[in-house]
This record gives sequence, C-alpha cells and structure tokens, in this order.
Amino acid sequence: MLDPMKGNGRRVLLGMSGGVDSSVAAALLQRDGWEVIGVTMKVWPQDCISRAEDKCCGPSAIADARGVAHVMCNEHLKFGNLRTKARSLGADFIATGHYAIIDHHENHAVLRKGRDARKDQSYFLFSLGQDQLQHALTPLGGMEKPEIREIARELGLKVADKVDSQEICFVPGNDYKAFLRGHLGEEDFHKGGIYDTKGNFIADHEGIEMFTIGQRKGLPGGSPRPRYVIDIDPQTNRVIVGDEEDLVREGFEVDRTNWLRGEPGTSERITVKIRYAHPGTEATVQALPSGKARIQLDTPQRAITPGQAAVFYDGDVVVGGGWITREPSPVAA
Repeated sequence: MLDPMKGNGRRVLLGMSGGVDSSVAAALLQRDGWEVIGVTMKVWPQDCISRAEDKCCGPSAIADARGVAHVMCNEHLKFGNLRTKARSLGADFIATGHYAIIDHHENHAVLRKGRDARKDQSYFLFSLGQDQLQHALTPLGGMEKPEIREIARELGLKVADKVDSQEICFVPGNDYKAFLRGHLGEEDFHKGGIYDTKGNFIADHEGIEMFTIGQRKGLPGGSPRPRYVIDIDPQTNRVIVGDEEDLVREGFEVDRTNWLRGEPGTSERITVKIRYAHPGTEATVQALPSGKARIQLDTPQRAITPGQAAVFYDGDVVVGGGWITREPSPVAA
C-alpha cells in the first residue's frame, strides 16, 4: 500500500470549514511535509449576506463556516470543483476533514470506515469515482474525536473546544420547512391530498415538499392509531398515510449505482446503511441493468426513503451504493 500522506513539499488543497476537524487536518498535513492551501466555499445565496440575524449567513460566516457533508456536494463540489481548482494551483491532491479512511494502492484506492464509529463519514463518500479517491486525502480517518481536540489544544487553536455543528449550514435553526417557505413561491409547492392506504381522502396538504417518509408529526388527527407517512406520489401529489407496520419493507431498489471495486457478477452479501444514522443491516445485493441494483434485507427495515443513499459495506470497506428508488405502495386510486 502506498503512503501518500508524506508530502515531501508537494501541494495539497484542503477544504476548510472553520471547525476543529479541518483545522487539525491542516496541521497534520503540514507536519507530514505538505504545502497546504486552505479553501472554503460560500454555499448560501447572496441575499443572505445582509441578514444579520441569519447566523449561518452573516459577515462572520467565512471565519465560522460549518457544513454537513452531503453525498452530491462531495461528489461535485468538494471532490469535483475543488479538484479542478487544485490542479490550477499545482496541487495533485485535495484533502478534507472527513472521518473516513482512504487506502492508496498502485492503481486503485479503497474507501473504509473511519476509526471513530460515532463520527464515521464513509457513507457520504460512496459516490466518488476511483480517480477522485486516488487523489484525495483524509488525514483524520484513523483518529477519534478526543484525539483531534487534544491536538488542537496542544497547537493552541481557538477552535479546540468548538461545538460540532448538528444542522445544515444554509438552513437556519434546522427548520427546513420555514426555509422552503421563505425561498420558494406559492406556485413552487405541489399541493394535493392526504389519503389512507385504502384510497380514502383525509385532508388537503400544502405541498409534498413538506413531508418525509416515516413522518408522524404534522398529520391530520381523527385516527384511533398514530398515522405515519408511508408514501409520497410525485405524479399525483398524494401523501399516503398508514400504520407504523406499513413502513416496514423487506427489500428495495437503487439506481445510479456506483461500484467502488467493480460490479458483482452474481449476488453479493453486504451490510447496507439506508441512511447516515442507520447502524447497518445484513443483506444481499444483486446488480441489475441500467445502473440499478436490488437489495434483499435479512431483517425488514422501517422508513426506507426514496432519494436517500443506500451504501454497501463489506466489513469496513465501502463496496458501492446507490439512490433508493420509489416503489409505489398498493393504494387504491
């Protein structure tokens, strides 16, 4: 296995958020002989700059930038546009503060879970291609959070005890519904009806954008049992609600599948995570035509949500993943 961590004077472009992780990553890279160029990205609308009350969009945002890693952001921005910028500055590698491990071999790279299981972010990196992985460094992957904070204290960094962000940086207060209402016009919401699993109309709703699979809060009352959102139909703008057991599924499909070590010729045993906070569950995956794959779960899972990433693991190695597709529930028209 190659050891690209030794810089020997080479340049690396480091994505910096202003938090303790990327700050320590910069120090570690510099210690290992890299010439580190730190960059940050402005990911909020220009008109936010004037809103002093918007804590993520105020004048201090650059110095105190926070971000939650999203898979498409990683693929296209952090490891896409950032790599392009790196080349223009004479840097062969980019680096981030992700809690994930990238092992570099002669002609390929292997993505693995970070050592700190509570902070592991390998889930967010599954969509990267081999070329991106082979030119990426994640110096924090083999460390745990307390170690990183201790290094920050030893270095005298003022961010050593900075609290980790738990919200999306461009959604103040983590209230995505208020964010949508403030940034979309009335005509942009797809209004429709709320129905039960038998096709009975229950109530009108203000837009399917306001609902997520598994949601319980904010639904109409009048039912003897708790109701949950079990399906959202973008063709008819229907929100389907049902009992909690209606959320449980034995399998699902994904599309736009990315195989990090090659598409399997037959079915393959994996552990699959159906969302970032999911602990993972045993399953069998079968590659299908047109970039799709079918996942059969050993243990049925709750609230498998279309649009979420499903990431496949072999032990701690990421072998691939894709985007969960919608399989309509059997609801009467």
